[in-house]
Amino acid sequence: MPSADPKSQGSLGSFANVDQANPAELVGRLDTMHALEFFRSYKRETFALMQVGPEVRAADVGCGTGEDARQMAELVGKAGLVVGFDISEAMLNEARNRHGTSMPNLQFVRSSANEIKAPSASFDAIRADRVLTHVPDTAGALREMVRVVKPGGRVVVSEPDM
Repeated sequence: MPSADPKSQGSLGSFANVDQANPAELVGRLDTMHALEFFRSYKRETFALMQVGPEVRAADVGCGTGEDARQMAELVGKAGLVVGFDISEAMLNEARNRHGTSMPNLQFVRSSANEIKAPSASFDAIRADRVLTHVPDTAGALREMVRVVKPGGRVVVSEPDM
């Protein structure tokens, strides 16, 4: 029986290489997941664990279509900031088309999880949701998240069993 672990198959899966896959199909998958109460529920829990609220500076690594980043931007308000990072230009274009100009406190930046394009201690909180399973160096990605979070900040990672 083949291993279910995409890493052991020599590939990190379509979401690790969105721009070389079928971006429209992957956007559709994300939209389907966002519509499910299970996903909406645990995402709200990640926002609570991050203590996302007024004036917070937060980041979403592997932001995809930007739905979660937009929700966080609503929570941090005009005095806060949310930056969505993604390695895929196709996902970032989708996020910008959906949300990019509607909220001045929401930005989208092309960046890998292993080299987050932000200065050290930039954020009060950072999250990665269903991302580390697609990253070749998970320890490096975690080190990067810790690097960009302020001392005493929060790093929240979720990898639900799909």
